[in-house]
Amino acid sequence: MAFRQRSGSPGTLRSESLIWVGVAALATGCGSSPPSPDGGLRFDVPTAPGAVYTTGDSLAISVDSPMGAMTLNMDSRMTLDLAFDRAQEGVQISAQVTDFDASMNNPMTGRISADEGDVEGPLVFVLKPNGDVSVDATPSMSGVGEQLRPFQALPYDMFPRLPGRVVPQGQSWVDTVAWNGGPDGGAFASSTVYTYTLAGDTTVAGVSLLKISVEGDTSLEGSMETGGFAIEQSLSGTTAGFYLWDPVASLVHSAELNRDLEGSLRVPSMNLPAMPIRAQGPFKTQIQN
Repeated sequence: MAFRQRSGSPGTLRSESLIWVGVAALATGCGSSPPSPDGGLRFDVPTAPGAVYTTGDSLAISVDSPMGAMTLNMDSRMTLDLAFDRAQEGVQISAQVTDFDASMNNPMTGRISADEGDVEGPLVFVLKPNGDVSVDATPSMSGVGEQLRPFQALPYDMFPRLPGRVVPQGQSWVDTVAWNGGPDGGAFASSTVYTYTLAGDTTVAGVSLLKISVEGDTSLEGSMETGGFAIEQSLSGTTAGFYLWDPVASLVHSAELNRDLEGSLRVPSMNLPAMPIRAQGPFKTQIQN
C-alpha cells in the first residue's frame, strides 16, 4: 500500500484472513507528537493529521480434491484515506475506502468481483504504542462482494509490533499478532509469532527510514458455509518480509509480507478424506508520495 500526507485537515480461504492497517500513540492530550525523546521504537501520534495508503494483496490457493487439483486466485487492491485522532489507549484511526478492486477466480464457480461501489462505511480501530490493535468497525459489502471482504485482518498486518525501547542494529524482539472474527456464517482465527529484527537504515526519496525484517510462524483456522455445506480449514506455515519505518513521521513508509501456508480442508457432511490445501502470496503496502 502507499500513502501520501494530506496537507489540510486533518467456500474458500478469504482474503480478509490475511490482510491489515494501523498507526498509534503514547499519551493523551492534543496535537501531534514529536519523535520519542528517548529514541525508543514505538507508535505515537503521527506528525500529519491524516494520510492516504494503497494496498495490494494476492493469494493463490491450491486444493488437491477428489476431482483433481484446483487453484483459486484472490486479489484485492484498495486506497484508504486515514484520519488520526487521539484515544485514551493510543490513536484512533478512521480509514475510508476511496478506491477498491477485488476479485476471486474459482474454477468451479467462475469469477466474482467487487469495486468501491460495493463498500459501505469506514474501518475504525485503535492502535496502541506497541502496535496492538482494537477494531471498532469494519466496512460492509453488498452482494457477492461479501465473499471478498478483505478488512478483518488489515489493521493487524499493515504495521509491525514495536518494543517501546531503543534497539541497536541487529537486535531482535518477539511478539504475537492474533485476531479472530468473520462475517455471518463464517469464523476465522489467525495467530503469528513474529521475530522482528532491526536490520539497518535506508533512504527513500530523501527520507531516512529504518528497515525492520520479520519472520513469523503462522497458524490459521477457519470455518464457513457455502452452497449448503460446512467447510473447515486448518493451515500453518510462514510469513516473512519487512517494514520500512519513518521514525520522524511515526508512520510505516512501506511493507511487504510473503505468506506460505499448508494444511487441510474438510467437508464434514461429505464422506471425503481431508483435502490438502496451500495458500501463497504477498501483501504489500507503501506510502503514496
